[in-house]
Amino acid sequence: MNKFQTLIPRFALATILLCLCQLGVAQQTHSVLDSLARDAVRQSHAPSISVAVIRPDTIYVGQHGKLRIDRDTPVSLDTQYHLGSNTKAVTSLLAFQQIELGKLALHSKFLDYFPGLRKLAEQSGYGEITLGDLLSHRAGIPAFTAGVDYVGVGPFTGSIQEQRLAFARVVLSRKPVETGTYSNAGFVLAAMMLELVTAKSYEENVADLMKELELEHGFGFPSKYGVGNAFGHWIEKGELTVIENDNSYQLAAYMAPAGDLSMNIVDYAHFVQEHLNGIEGHSKLLTDYAYSVMHFEEDKTGYGWANLLPAQRVSIHDGSIGTFYAHTIVSPDNLAAVVVLSNAAEPNHVDAIYKLRQAVIDGLHHFD
Repeated sequence: MNKFQTLIPRFALATILLCLCQLGVAQQTHSVLDSLARDAVRQSHAPSISVAVIRPDTIYVGQHGKLRIDRDTPVSLDTQYHLGSNTKAVTSLLAFQQIELGKLALHSKFLDYFPGLRKLAEQSGYGEITLGDLLSHRAGIPAFTAGVDYVGVGPFTGSIQEQRLAFARVVLSRKPVETGTYSNAGFVLAAMMLELVTAKSYEENVADLMKELELEHGFGFPSKYGVGNAFGHWIEKGELTVIENDNSYQLAAYMAPAGDLSMNIVDYAHFVQEHLNGIEGHSKLLTDYAYSVMHFEEDKTGYGWANLLPAQRVSIHDGSIGTFYAHTIVSPDNLAAVVVLSNAAEPNHVDAIYKLRQAVIDGLHHFD
């Protein structure tokens, strides 16, 4: 047993990262992941699962399943999945770009950029919150992770920036919560700072980034904007049910920086590869120092990432709004990362993702 197998089971994937590096034939690796995805779909009855193993110069992908559970159209490498809160990694990267340009700093105070909110924020106890606080969930900003949080909020009118400003007024009028509380709202406020210093909307900033990386992306549930993209699913009346395009369930557009990005498995894996290589100093976007701070400087939370294994450089993030599930883990010390995406997020589907990982661990002797 190596040291990675002693980690808590939910993050036992670090062992995979170590051992998959030893697989030398790309097609063989692809077939292994393909088979594991197939088994996971069959055992959990998930509509589909896609998995990628990412090395500094190679991405191996396996997948199995359907765009929607009630039809036979298979997923493909172009199929986009909703990333949920893994979008926060994109927001954080955009922030660090502005930090390296000198337009922002982690210690930049939110109210210095939005003085019109100062009186409200100071009355509520938010007078000193910074960009770093917002990106690491240390600002005491309410979570806005559950539907009840949005009761009586909006709808807002005007441009997307005006809607975010209106949302910020709502957020800052509420009492602070415990520091370290995971907050979607905090990332909206962070994005507002980016919009101000770039004179562009968050969506425009994302588009510029993805163009530079030559990656495809979309916002919202992917089935709504492209044939061949995945439909989300949830349980209705005891059965896994497709979320049709006319279903009203969605994130409000102003919440995009917190968790509304969609990408296909290959392009998202390339985005993660950028982080893996960036930590090692091989990025055209940021310095290795910036990536290391982003992933590992702040204990447990990182900035747009989590690092729950203090003895190792391992960063992770899960994302879901209940209809898709996305997981990412990055291990620069093993020069590898893994991404798993599914278009369902019930407990049995999430369990299947972790069992897939364990199956890789158990079967690694076949590749000695």
